[in-house]
Amino acid sequence: MTVSKSLGKLVALELVRRVEHETDTRAKNVSLTDKGKAFIHTLVPIVEQIDAEFFGKMPQTDQQTLIQILAKLTVAVYVCLFCWQQAMMHYSCFLL
Repeated sequence: MTVSKSLGKLVALELVRRVEHETDTRAKNVSLTDKGKAFIHTLVPIVEQIDAEFFGKMPQTDQQTLIQILAKLTVAVYVCLFCWQQAMMHYSCFLL
C-alpha cells in the first residue's frame, strides 16, 4: 500500500487531517485529529506489549547489541543519503 493510500484511509477514519501546503500543492501537511490522538493512547500499550513479547525472547545484552547495530546502520544510511544528495546537486548541472 502506498503512503498516499495509507493516508487516505487514515483521513477516512478521521484519525489524521491532510491539508495542501500553502505554496506547493504537491506537498501536504498531515496532523493527528483529536480522534487520532485518543487512538494513540489505545495503540501504544498494545505495541509495547508486542515489543516486550518479541524482544523478551532475547537476552538484555543481545537487545543492547541490536540497538547499537541498528543505530550505526541508521547513521550510515543518513550519511549515504546526504552524500548522494550532494553528488546529485553537484553533478546535476552536467545533466541539463
